[in-house]
Amino acid sequence: MAHLRTMFGPEPRNLVVMLQELRDESLEAILEDEWAQQNFALSDTDPPYSDYAYPEFFDEELNLQRSRYFTLMMVSRNLPISNCFRVPMLTEMERDALVVDIPVSEDHHGPEASSSKRSLRLCTTHLESLYQGKDLRFRQLAQVAALLKGDDSRHGEGQKQICGGLVCGDMNSGDPSEHSIHRAPEVGLRDVWEDESAPTPPALKPFQKDLTYGKARGNTWGYQSSRA
Repeated sequence: MAHLRTMFGPEPRNLVVMLQELRDESLEAILEDEWAQQNFALSDTDPPYSDYAYPEFFDEELNLQRSRYFTLMMVSRNLPISNCFRVPMLTEMERDALVVDIPVSEDHHGPEASSSKRSLRLCTTHLESLYQGKDLRFRQLAQVAALLKGDDSRHGEGQKQICGGLVCGDMNSGDPSEHSIHRAPEVGLRDVWEDESAPTPPALKPFQKDLTYGKARGNTWGYQSSRA
């Protein structure tokens, strides 16, 4: 939280922070943080439950269990929220998609924004891990893509029109054959990393730290705690 405050200031606006692989202790720390309390609405104040992580329970009485780790969105309080929900995925690792809809209008800062019939859909997810999860990752990403395009009618009449979408998360696409799956017809997403030319890698002396956090090389790990 201290790092985020340093990056975005004491009163951030128009900011959405998407976190993956949180545990109970992480959520508790965020809930107790004064900066987070004052500036953000959270998608969750308790860890979500999963009844879909264990396929053997599908035909039996549901056995709800608290997720061991999960995703979270922090939405700055100046942004209106019209919808927030989780969508279960076919998974062996408790994976789901967390979705938040933000109403948008031409009058971005006026009262019309919250009553707009158009929404920007934001999604965060943590796709299946390990090489053996490759097929599930593809199916999960296709499911996320459908959500971002508004191909989901489970939330009743009056649902706002989805005018655009963005997914950010841990895609786990470690195998080279997965580096272009976002272009597959079943997915049809664009990678924002590919929209701009990569900056020139900085010239570093031996043992000199890369203060750009490896952005020029496509390193997306970002800031790492000294205890990581």
